[in-house]
Amino acid sequence: MKWDTKTSALVVQAAIGLVDAISYMVVAPSLVFYIRQVGGTKEQYGFILSVFSFASFAAKPVLGSWTDSTGNKFRLPYLTSIAMATLGGFLYFYASLYKDKTNTAIALIACGRILGGFGAANSALGFAYMASVVPVEEQTRVNSLLSMTRIIGMAVAPGFNVFLKNVDFTFSLGSSVVQVDSLNSVGLFLFVANMVAFLAVFFLLQEPGRKKSMHGGTDLMDEQYIEGSKWDFVKALCTPEIAVPVFTLFVVNSNFQLIETGLAPAAYHALGWGPVQTSAVLGSSSVLLFVCMLFVFYLSAKNTRDETLIIMGNMFWIVGGFFLYFLWTAHAVEWHFVLPVIVCISGFPFIGSSNRSLFTRRVDANPILETRHAFMHALLSMFASVAGFVTPSFVAAYILRRPEEVDADIHHRELSPWALYVIFAPVLSTVGILYVAICKPLVGETLLPLEGEDEANERTSLVARRRSSAMVLGQKIDPATEANRRSSAQFMGIPLIDNPEEDKRRCSVFAVLSGEMAESLCDDSAIPA
Repeated sequence: MKWDTKTSALVVQAAIGLVDAISYMVVAPSLVFYIRQVGGTKEQYGFILSVFSFASFAAKPVLGSWTDSTGNKFRLPYLTSIAMATLGGFLYFYASLYKDKTNTAIALIACGRILGGFGAANSALGFAYMASVVPVEEQTRVNSLLSMTRIIGMAVAPGFNVFLKNVDFTFSLGSSVVQVDSLNSVGLFLFVANMVAFLAVFFLLQEPGRKKSMHGGTDLMDEQYIEGSKWDFVKALCTPEIAVPVFTLFVVNSNFQLIETGLAPAAYHALGWGPVQTSAVLGSSSVLLFVCMLFVFYLSAKNTRDETLIIMGNMFWIVGGFFLYFLWTAHAVEWHFVLPVIVCISGFPFIGSSNRSLFTRRVDANPILETRHAFMHALLSMFASVAGFVTPSFVAAYILRRPEEVDADIHHRELSPWALYVIFAPVLSTVGILYVAICKPLVGETLLPLEGEDEANERTSLVARRRSSAMVLGQKIDPATEANRRSSAQFMGIPLIDNPEEDKRRCSVFAVLSGEMAESLCDDSAIPA
């Protein structure tokens, strides 16, 4: 296997994804018990879940802007964010030394999760990095492969929880004796895991260089790129093509937060489950996730549209959300808690990589946004973080019922009716995806032959149609195709619909990208009658 930038990117991103997945599966099932061990409350549990995501939300635009401002340089932002996550793991463990001082312990746990959130913000860098080294048409498949790595992490994570459950030893730290148990050992695990990710980035990650054209052309020429005003940039962000993928990611992460926040306490009340049983449910569902991801990979290889895959994923969440509300009841049997989780999580592979790929294509198609991939992917990930820090507190306060409230309910449901947002939000996402696909399609019409059409043929467009994206301007020009198009149009009496100002700008960029060949195309005398 040739060791190039793309290969190193896949290895490093797989390592980071594996660490993230395992770390999540270790922290999420045990956090509520760790909070209780140091004397914390249910509200503090929801708050600590929220500050992790809020920290990630705040750090993502910083990392994205930092990367863009340094000319697409990723190593230093990556190393900085992972170093902060490593320190966060140590603080998470260190909080256990203050079990008799609840406020101090809670503050240290919160600080540890805040630093962990800063580290988790580098997920936005990962998507921007892959957008820089992987052609657009391959990104859904590559993102699916990386998602499979995360699923493997979820599958093996229960083994770590089983191991950590049996941890019980002491050691001396100065004049103090430190007790390491199944709950605070999670912090030490986070410390070691993030160190592994740090070393992978330090030794293996290569800088990608310039963002390449999605059509495989030469690199974008910054000096020839015509940026819009700041107001144009804001308007571009507010278009449905950008807003719908952002909303879709917010929805899927918000829905997932309901499971992450509510499963452990609800299953503990209804079934008496602890961290091992909770993580086992999430881990075992990863087998089905892996199968779904293979199916997504297959459908992507068959050129199934990203929009179709996203809608399929939303259907899983709609059905699973129905089961969550109606089956999670006190004294339920175990499969009542397992089935909704499996159905909901199965929709994740259909949405995650497909939505990212759709977002990348929409950014590439907009000349105002296409050179700002790090910032745009950071912006997209910020809304995932918004779901992360808003939803846990909302779930803890309004959805997750107290034991006395469950007993007072005629159906003994663990969740309040507010949980039905898991059904309605994917419906809105589906409507948005259909609207954009039907009313705002990506038009592939261009002066240049389509992919696979190296020579002019009966499908080559005779009439020039405008496509202002700098991505298309970066393509190599085929003089024969252009000559055939113009002469055929003249012979058939079809007017060449060209915009003089657009032609002038196009030719100036062609001249930079293609040299004399482009200059000859810009000279009408070079075109045979």
